[in-house]
Amino acid sequence: MYSGIAVSSGVAIGKAYLLDRTKVCVIKRSIPEKGVEKEIRRLRDAIEMSKAQMKDTKQRASSIADKYAIILDTYTLLLEDDMLVNETIETIRQERCNAEWALTVTLEKFTNLFNKINDEYLKGKKDDLDLVVHGVIKNLIGHHQENLADIDEPVVVITHELSPSDTILMSKTFILGMATEVGGKTSHVGIFASALGIPAVVGLVNLTEFVNSGDTVIIDGIQGEVIVNPDKEQLNHYQKKQKNYQRYEKTLLKDIGLEAETLDGEKVQLMANIETIHEAKSIRKYGGEGIGLYRTEFLYLAANSLPTENDLYANFKKVVQTMEPYPVVIRTLDIGADKQLSKINNAPEDNPALGLRGIRLSLAQPDLLMDQLKGILRASLYGKTKILYPMVSSVE
Repeated sequence: MYSGIAVSSGVAIGKAYLLDRTKVCVIKRSIPEKGVEKEIRRLRDAIEMSKAQMKDTKQRASSIADKYAIILDTYTLLLEDDMLVNETIETIRQERCNAEWALTVTLEKFTNLFNKINDEYLKGKKDDLDLVVHGVIKNLIGHHQENLADIDEPVVVITHELSPSDTILMSKTFILGMATEVGGKTSHVGIFASALGIPAVVGLVNLTEFVNSGDTVIIDGIQGEVIVNPDKEQLNHYQKKQKNYQRYEKTLLKDIGLEAETLDGEKVQLMANIETIHEAKSIRKYGGEGIGLYRTEFLYLAANSLPTENDLYANFKKVVQTMEPYPVVIRTLDIGADKQLSKINNAPEDNPALGLRGIRLSLAQPDLLMDQLKGILRASLYGKTKILYPMVSSVE
């Protein structure tokens, strides 16, 4: 039995499909001085190819669930990160080396920085960066990989890591469950797997060394465990657990329309947190009674330019109308720490989490805050609307 992190609930039992997602071996090559600029062009071309692939993947993601397509925007933003690109170009020029090697050097620098951060959420972003960089490296060397869409029989996918395009190509018909060696609570694998209702466990170090294609595998997405080649007793136990969980899910769906009320008659208002407008309909569908937190920073992260007052108003209006008569709590922009905007020039800080972020950034950029407030106030004509200011540290 192998223990990892449960990211999508449920129990899956099936034949293992070992997906080759090993990282390519990068060797340093010397480049003549006259070939340096050509090597930089190779890097930029590979990055543009990765962005085009991400755009295509996003379009396919939208057909599954619009709200999950927003995740792919964060990968595109990583590809556009000036520090990532400029550091790599600088290494190519200084060391006169191939772009693949320069990228691995840059990745190592960033990885060391992430390892020093004492925050599990931010550490999880290290895997995102690793995935994006290796995608560019594969484009540089023309590495082709097998496709999840080619699977035509029910299997449990076992692999080192899955890219966004991998997860989007997953079919609930044939992919019974999945387990990866890397990933965390906030990884895209869990988010997409949950959207499709596929049990998943991540963070299972060296799992692929102990699994062969064709092995019987159990994925316990409830406890975060994986069992390879279970005995008869284990198989019976998890088959019962699988049926019990399926019954449990059906029971929950039957209770959607019931009042949320304690045994002594106290009514509880169940509200949800959202990141995109597309999630509001799901809240109504599953019996939610309002939005307790609408995180607006994703409106900025996914946009090519800063949203205008009218852009924000149109978005907030739809959310408020969808949730009427229930309340919507809209949080003003909380950019800073792990989320940065290239459209806002922020000076580097020793401790961004305690620096110019949240309400402090909004007060330093009054025009930015005013557009948000006007958009919220105009939308409030269509339903119950509240404002939440992030990172308030004092009354003043």
